Amino acid sequence: MRKLLAALLLATVGASAAHADDYPSRPIRLVSGFAAGGVTDGIARILAHALQAKFGQSVVVENKPGASGLISTTEVSRAAPDGYTLLVGGFGAQLIPPLVMAKYPLDVTKDLTPIFGVADFMNIVTINSKLPINSMKELVSYAKANPGKLTFGSAGVGASNYLSAVLFMQKTGIDMVHVPSKGGFGPTTDLLSGTVDVVFENIPIMMGQGRSPAMRLLAVTGKERSNLFPDLPTVTEAGIEGYVVSSWISVFGPPGMPEPLVRKISNMIAEALSVPAEQERMRKIGFQPMGMGHKDFGKFFLEERSTWKEVVDKAGIKLN
Repeated sequence: MRKLLAALLLATVGASAAHADDYPSRPIRLVSGFAAGGVTDGIARILAHALQAKFGQSVVVENKPGASGLISTTEVSRAAPDGYTLLVGGFGAQLIPPLVMAKYPLDVTKDLTPIFGVADFMNIVTINSKLPINSMKELVSYAKANPGKLTFGSAGVGASNYLSAVLFMQKTGIDMVHVPSKGGFGPTTDLLSGTVDVVFENIPIMMGQGRSPAMRLLAVTGKERSNLFPDLPTVTEAGIEGYVVSSWISVFGPPGMPEPLVRKISNMIAEALSVPAEQERMRKIGFQPMGMGHKDFGKFFLEERSTWKEVVDKAGIKLN
């Protein structure tokens, strides 16, 4: 019996390695949980272009928006573990929804395979320029002097721009009123119209609207300054200790993928995105390359999950 089990195990390992050696032998699907033209879609298309240019195999982006990324996540979680159906998602689709939705039907730590951390991006703390505020310290002082008066916009509960504001309120003890929009460019549109006072908006979205005189940019939420907005301090530099927020886009696969195949796909993505022209394409639209292989990204994902679970639980966020 032991010899039979050993033979079966050896055959399985051999088959997995052979499968990895043959990959990719047909078109690859990159499934995105958000609409074309959005933040996630932008990275998905850069990744598809990079992989196809480097390895010559067709790579197709399929946008399947809905339910905060759950539709795309469910589809990939049920796909064959052969590497030909991959998920492009991250912070806003696979990290946060399971933490804030009361009846989330999947366990993303078991129903997906972490493959690669592609790119991250920070947010910009932005206010309506009519407010008598010129710095982060003045924002905090104004909010404390006017509790409940300031409003902040977001793409909805659970979005990175929403959670950025929630964490900011937790760190500073201020109170702002949430005014959700319809997503996408909605928060900045609301800011420009005066519907809301503050947004913590993604840099890729701010790229087209961040120079409007109707808004004033105060700080970026990352660990370091942005090369796109080098004059803006980080929130920490501006005096709010311990506040750092970065969102990220990544690649997942279905559960049960053989380790040799996961390693090969991770290495392929790393090689394709190491091309300077591809990195420049990401930077031009507000992203920073992560270059995080499958093992490091798997650890990073669990650490991020723990960090944001604490924020969500403290805020009592739970959606039915």
